[in-house]
Amino acid sequence: MPEPRRKARSRAERSRQPTEVRRQLVVEAARVLIADKGLVGINIREIAAASGVSTGTITYHFSGVNEILVDVVALEQQLFSEPLLAKMDDAPSAAAALQLLIDGMLTDAPEVVTHWRLWRDYWAAAVRAPELAQWHAEQYELWRTRVTAIVARGVESGELQSELDPAVVALEFTALLDGLAVQAFLTGSPVTPDVARARLTDYVQRRLIGS
Repeated sequence: MPEPRRKARSRAERSRQPTEVRRQLVVEAARVLIADKGLVGINIREIAAASGVSTGTITYHFSGVNEILVDVVALEQQLFSEPLLAKMDDAPSAAAALQLLIDGMLTDAPEVVTHWRLWRDYWAAAVRAPELAQWHAEQYELWRTRVTAIVARGVESGELQSELDPAVVALEFTALLDGLAVQAFLTGSPVTPDVARARLTDYVQRRLIGS
């Protein structure tokens, strides 16, 4: 279920908020709206109403919806992706770390659905916006670096197949995860999160562990 919308604050309450707080309110409200209605379904006025600030405040702090979107996805990384990656780093084995990632990313839990809704909108917007594409590329490089390190650990310990190139595996794994997620979180798709999770788990078993 979508997260509840924030109640608009009074003019007096808004005036007492410091600059960084007002900016954060905008980003948090936009995150809920984008996850609920999609990027193309909202505008600055709706974001202002949901965050309890004026439209002028938003245009003062942000150059437009694209800049808000960057901050929204950055917040999503902080709230969702980073805790999951931290659990991966603490996993007892490379296979366990990858399974944690698969299980965390491919379920029908509300926070997972929200995560992929936000990323789908970001992907679509980044196709036509260079400033979004650059940040997108940077995030993917960081993501693949983390997965590469996990795979390299497994190869070094002998848990994963010795001939694997960890960077290639990270690229393949990420591509499969994203491709399956696009299908799994599309309304009416026959590829459910359970199906997607099973397919990616099978990839790890056959390609990396080899059995």
